[in-house]
Amino acid sequence: MDRAGARPLVAAAVGTHGQGDQCAPSKLFNTGIEYQFPTDVMVGYESIWVNTLLLNGIAVVVTDYEGLGTPGDHTYVNREAEAHAVLDSVRAAQQLPNTSIPADGPVGLWGYSQGGGAAAAATELKPSYAPELDLKGTYAGAPPADLAATLQQVDGTFLTGVIGYALNGILAQYPEVQPLLDSEINDRGRQMLAATKNQCVAESGLQFGFQQSSSFTNSGESLSAVLARLPMAQAILDEQKIGKLTPESPVLIQHGRSDDIVPFGQGQQLARDWCGKGATVQFSVNELPRSFRAWQSITRRRTWWAPRIRRVHDRSLQQRPGTVQLLNVNIEKPRNTICSGAFLMSTKRSFRPSSPRGEGRKRPADVRVGGS
Repeated sequence: MDRAGARPLVAAAVGTHGQGDQCAPSKLFNTGIEYQFPTDVMVGYESIWVNTLLLNGIAVVVTDYEGLGTPGDHTYVNREAEAHAVLDSVRAAQQLPNTSIPADGPVGLWGYSQGGGAAAAATELKPSYAPELDLKGTYAGAPPADLAATLQQVDGTFLTGVIGYALNGILAQYPEVQPLLDSEINDRGRQMLAATKNQCVAESGLQFGFQQSSSFTNSGESLSAVLARLPMAQAILDEQKIGKLTPESPVLIQHGRSDDIVPFGQGQQLARDWCGKGATVQFSVNELPRSFRAWQSITRRRTWWAPRIRRVHDRSLQQRPGTVQLLNVNIEKPRNTICSGAFLMSTKRSFRPSSPRGEGRKRPADVRVGGS
């Protein structure tokens, strides 16, 4: 292709849409809204930020994830399934003929909430699953890095129904769990699982929102408590934890301090885990309520991404290898590993050393505190 017209590519991992095929992002990009009487409604809210990137000359590819709009059940928040879907979407986009997307061009990953987890999982699995991709950086917003903790957090909120999505996804991927779960849930629990399998997130919220999952079990325990005492279920939940592998390209994690769906500590711990493995990570705190947080971050991300990624487009991908910038992080290979992050900071955004009273510790000259 003519590299003078080449564009960089961003893979967008969408947030929670639901588990029914009608909730698939590919369908919503065409219609904008999905509605079936009386309460099944879903809006393609990701279109705003996707169009922002497109207007800045950046190509975007969006995956439906496994089983969402395609045969089989959606493997909701399954670490490997979602990571592979995101990385495979990049491969597919780069192989399309007659496009402005080069087959070996620079790639960025983006996602928020469920999408933040998918993007985070993709960036740490990329070295083994898709080593050929030229990944320059990843934005992971509010990533549910610990599924067990997230399921406990959402219990009793408007999003209680996503527990059904997660359990349905586990049953689709690990059918051997079915007999164990059947012995623990009651008729209401079975009805919840059957209903959420075909719902978008708004309908799940309207039908199951603010209900306690203890009403779905024979023992009266929460579903989190039930899963915690089943060794097989615990092993499966442990497989979904993100942070066990090392990303090879820079990552920006953004998380809201007051997040009432994905606990703030998950973003902090993920940053700690990756930094401890030598990755390049920046952690940024978003102080807005969750209902405004994703929208505010669109503007912030655009100001970071567009000028830097667009340089690749403007210079026809002729920059010196290893110097493309993405997510406000210099991708030029550092002399020493840089880990910048608010996960090390106090509420006044000052560096807080881990050793007692900071004895024998100095703040590294090249560490940038997230949010500064």
